[in-house]
Amino acid sequence: YALLSRDYTDETGATHHEWYPIGRVLFGISIASGLIATAALYSLGTSSADLEAHVKTIVERMLSADIPWPGGEKPTADQMVDLTQLLTISFSAAIALFWMWIVLFNLWVGAKIARTSGLLPRPWPNVSMIELPPIAGIALAASVAASFLADYPGLIASGFASGLFVAFTLVGLAIIHNISWNNSLRPLILIAVYVFILFFNPISGLAIASLALIEPLLPLRKPENGGYRPPRTPE
Repeated sequence: YALLSRDYTDETGATHHEWYPIGRVLFGISIASGLIATAALYSLGTSSADLEAHVKTIVERMLSADIPWPGGEKPTADQMVDLTQLLTISFSAAIALFWMWIVLFNLWVGAKIARTSGLLPRPWPNVSMIELPPIAGIALAASVAASFLADYPGLIASGFASGLFVAFTLVGLAIIHNISWNNSLRPLILIAVYVFILFFNPISGLAIASLALIEPLLPLRKPENGGYRPPRTPE
């Protein structure tokens, strides 16, 4: 998927080779994460009641296991009910999130190894210029709205929303890396951003993803904004 390419002809009639945009690869992975989460849901049942029954079994096994609990006391019955409901609601989103990060990490490591060995077929992309296709914003809005539906439709939508949210967050980080390119305080800015992400999630993630959402309306990655936009170099 990441190695798709095509030949194209520019305005002068010259033929060049173009690789599939890395942003569309990211969008495809986010959609695939939602599909994986959907498959995981249906592997456990066909309704939220079936899913909750499976989660309840796991929670009960945890409760009966001889393991240390925070504070030294096991949760009460009411707390276990709340935990079961929380895990049920967040199951799809967690599966999508986990699967997407695993795929992205493997893709990055594999590309790094191939690049180091000189076997990477495509040129290394400028990640700071990554852009999602226009339909990604519509897909995110639709999945977030549908996540409020009851039962499996809402759980399925939350899986897609989770994957798309990660994609927009990564694009938001790319924007920050790009517009701080020529700033003398760039190291401090990036450290502050990642500390913000680490200690203030999910608010920090939402703020960073918002950068990617508004960029189609207000382009941020422009040289006059301190950003870096390398010239396109066709092969």
